[in-house]
Amino acid sequence: MDYASLRSLTSPLLGLALLAGCGKTPTEASGGETAGDTAGDTAGDTTSSTMTAEGGSMEGSAGDGDGDGDGDGDPSTSGDGDGDGDGDPSTSGDGDGDGDGDGDPSTSGDGDGDGDGDVCGDGMITGTEECDDGTDNGNGASACQNDCTLTVCGDGYTGGTEECDDGNTLDGDGCNAVCGIENCGDAQITVEPAAPHVIFVLDKSGSMFSYNVDDGLGGEITRWNSLHNVVSSITTTYDNSIEFGAQLFPNILADVGDLGFPDRVCEIAAAPEAGVAPMNSATIIGNIPAATVTSADLEGKGATPGRAGIVAAIAHLKSLDPNIPKAIIFVTDGSSNCPAALLSTCNPNIAACNNDLALYTEIFETYDTNLESVIGTAYTTDGVETYVVGIGIVDMDVDSVSCDPTMGNAQCNPLDPSLVCCDISDSNCTTNFCTQAAQNPRDVNPFTALTAIAQAGGVPNPITMGFYEGNNQADLDNALNQITSNIFSCTVVLNPAPFPIQSDLVTITVNGIAYDTPLAGPTECLTQDGWYWSTPFTEVTLCNTMCDDLKLTNGLTAEYGCPGGGG
Repeated sequence: MDYASLRSLTSPLLGLALLAGCGKTPTEASGGETAGDTAGDTAGDTTSSTMTAEGGSMEGSAGDGDGDGDGDGDPSTSGDGDGDGDGDPSTSGDGDGDGDGDGDPSTSGDGDGDGDGDVCGDGMITGTEECDDGTDNGNGASACQNDCTLTVCGDGYTGGTEECDDGNTLDGDGCNAVCGIENCGDAQITVEPAAPHVIFVLDKSGSMFSYNVDDGLGGEITRWNSLHNVVSSITTTYDNSIEFGAQLFPNILADVGDLGFPDRVCEIAAAPEAGVAPMNSATIIGNIPAATVTSADLEGKGATPGRAGIVAAIAHLKSLDPNIPKAIIFVTDGSSNCPAALLSTCNPNIAACNNDLALYTEIFETYDTNLESVIGTAYTTDGVETYVVGIGIVDMDVDSVSCDPTMGNAQCNPLDPSLVCCDISDSNCTTNFCTQAAQNPRDVNPFTALTAIAQAGGVPNPITMGFYEGNNQADLDNALNQITSNIFSCTVVLNPAPFPIQSDLVTITVNGIAYDTPLAGPTECLTQDGWYWSTPFTEVTLCNTMCDDLKLTNGLTAEYGCPGGGG
C-alpha cells in the first residue's frame, strides 16, 4: 500500500481518536453543544470531512470535533467568526448574534432548558445550583432558598427541618445553636408599672379660706374648698397607679393671730401631714383641713411659707426609693413669704419677739426670693420635677394702676374682680394702687413670680410656658388632671421580655381590651389607640385610650406566642 493510500485509510481513524480523546460521544456535548452547536453544525458545516496532504485542513459534517462547544471548528473557545454557529450575521449557525451557541438571544445561556446553567426555580439542579425545588424555593417548607442554595442554621432563613433561624447560632435567645426553638411555649406575664411618688404641697394660708372662686354650678366656694374637692377627686381616681402624699404650708395649727410668737404663722410640720404611700387618698383627706373650714377657724389661718413647704417635701421624697420617679405639685394663691432670714431672728423661746408687730408685719410683706432656687436645685440635682398651680392669680404689674382709696375699689374691680385699691395708710401698702386683695407680699407680681418657679421646676405648662391656672373649680380640676396624666408614664418595661422570634406574636391587654398588632411608632401613637415597641423588644409605649386605661388600673397583661403555635 502506497503512502497516499495509507494516509487516506488512517484519516478517519485519526478523527475518531481525536473525539475519543475528549472523553465524549457525539451525543454527550454539554451546554451550547447540545442544541446550539448541533444547530450550528447542521446548518453551517455542510461539507463532508476530507483531509488533503497539501493543506491538512479539516471540515466537520456533524460537529466540529474540537471539544470546546462553540461550533466554530477550532480549539479556541472565543469563536472566530467563520459562520458556523458562533453568532455571526450569517444565517448559518444559531444566528442569534450572541456567540454562545445556545439558540436564544440571551447572552447568559440560561432559560432555554438545554442544560447550560438553567435559571433557578425551574425544578432542575444545574450549573452551580445546590438545590432547586421550583416554586417551593424559599417557602419555608423547602430547605432550598430562593437563590437555589441549601439553608444552613444561622443564615436567617427557616427552612427544611429547622424550627427557627434568628440569624445566629447562639443559645439562649429563643432559637438555639442548631435552630431549634428553646424554652418558648406560649407565655403570659402581668406587669404593674412602678407607681410614681407624688406629693402635694398645698397652700393653707389665710387667703385660701377668705376668698372665693366660681364652683361651676352658679355659686361660689372658698379657694380651699375648691382645692380640697379636686385633691380628693384626683387622689381617689389615681389611687391604684400613683403613690400620693401631702405637705401643708403652714402646718394645720399655724395661728395668724398669735403675736406672742410671730414665727408660728410660718410653721411647717416636722413630717408631711400624709407621707407618700400606696392607696393613700383617705389618709390625705383625713389629715388636711376639711372643705368647709373658713378663715374664722383656727385651721384657716397662716402666712405663705412656700419655700419651707417645698424643702420639707423634697427631704421626704429623697428618703424614698431613689429608683422611683418623683414629682411635687405645688398649689398656691400668692407669692411666698416667711423668708428664712427673718424667721431666724425670732423663735418661740425668745421673749424679745413677743408682741413684735413690726417683725410680724415684715414676715408677711417680704417675698422669699429663695423659693425659685430651691425648686430649681431639686430639679437639676435631685431629678424632682415641680408642677406649679396658681389659684386666683392676676397678671398685674405692681404699682402699674393707681387708684383713689376714697373711691373704694371702684377703679380696680373693672380690671379684675379680685383687685382692690391699696390705701397707703395701710401698713401693707407703699402707695395707692390696685392689687390683689389676698396678695401678701404686695411688692411683687405673683404672676411673674409663679411663672419663674414653674420654669425652674422643669415642667411648666406646655401652652403658656408658665404655671397652670386654676382660677375656678373647672380650671383647677383640668389643671390637676393634666398634671397627673403627665406624671404617669405609659412606657412599660416587659420583664421577662419576649424572645426576638416572638416579637410578632405579642398581645398586650389592658382593662380587658387586647391589642395584638403593634403600631408603627410614636407618630401613629398621636392619633391611634394601641401600643408600639419603644425599645425593641423589651419596652412598649401605650397610646391614647390604652394609656388612659393603664393609669386607672396600673397593670397590663402581655402574652407571647410561639412560631407555629407551640414550643
